Amino acid sequence: MKSAILTLLIFAVACAEFSPSVWGEFRYDSNICSLSDGEIDEFLSGGSGFLQKTVDDGIFRAGFSADLTAKRNKTKFGAGFSVRGAKYIKNSPKDYISGSGYIFARRGGLKFEISFGWTPRYTTRSYYDPETDAPQWCSYSSLWGATKVSVRIVPYLYASVRYKRSGYLYNDYFPEYDSQRDEIDISVSRYGKVDFSLGYRFTRSDARGYDTAGETKESSDEGDISYEQDLGYAGIDWDFAVFSRRARGFLDLKLAHRVYTSQKNYWVDPLHLGREEFVFTGQAGAKLFAAENVWIKPFVRFIMRRAESEYNPDIPQLRNYNRWIFGIGMGRDF
Repeated sequence: MKSAILTLLIFAVACAEFSPSVWGEFRYDSNICSLSDGEIDEFLSGGSGFLQKTVDDGIFRAGFSADLTAKRNKTKFGAGFSVRGAKYIKNSPKDYISGSGYIFARRGGLKFEISFGWTPRYTTRSYYDPETDAPQWCSYSSLWGATKVSVRIVPYLYASVRYKRSGYLYNDYFPEYDSQRDEIDISVSRYGKVDFSLGYRFTRSDARGYDTAGETKESSDEGDISYEQDLGYAGIDWDFAVFSRRARGFLDLKLAHRVYTSQKNYWVDPLHLGREEFVFTGQAGAKLFAAENVWIKPFVRFIMRRAESEYNPDIPQLRNYNRWIFGIGMGRDF
């Protein structure tokens, strides 16, 4: 039995198509920690509540991916993985590395996929920690898994449903932020010389809400970052030419409405009780093929958050922000 399985695996690998890719990128981020205008003014005035060295920064990013596909009878199988990392020029605590992988099977117009990913440490920003009476970096490790089913409605048009569960484990300064997140994503996509996608995603995030053994979310005096979120998105990709070279343009838009579900007293959780926010993200760019498998990708991204609270009139000043990201990448597909 073992020899039969080994023979099958060797046959599958021998008949499979292997497609690696490597890329590098430099980007400028105007607001690496998503500070509000009020926080930026405080930081530039020498405020002591921040650990970052600058509001903006330059970031080097790089990654490697590989895909393996094979076909048996009328079924196509595939697997792949990717690893990527980032290095900040002036704010090294925000450096990170992450990885993901997937497997899929497709037969006719039906495709089933399982994917997963892990980030050992990702640092968001610094917050005041009452236990140490000082600002501390807030970071987490995350692990996620997802399943996705896609079905062809008519030629080139697909409908997909995806479920994703994520776990976030925060550092010792902010254990009350530990969270479990569930997402349901429904989308419709068309593939061809012009691709488009339109989708909706619902997210529910349930945070721990306490930091001491023996406490509960209800009895703790720590904040509760639990929330529910509706997100709509649309994207379009299209082919065009630049000096007779093939290129692929893209435009992606997202709009999220998040409602924090904290039920704590206002004096315990003034930042989350009764708070809701809208976050708009827009990105545009192009993938320009300098050679058959060598490409250059300039892009720009804009993120805007607008928050309000039923109880705290200072929330807009504390949490509204704008953020611009400009980047250019280069890669090779083998």
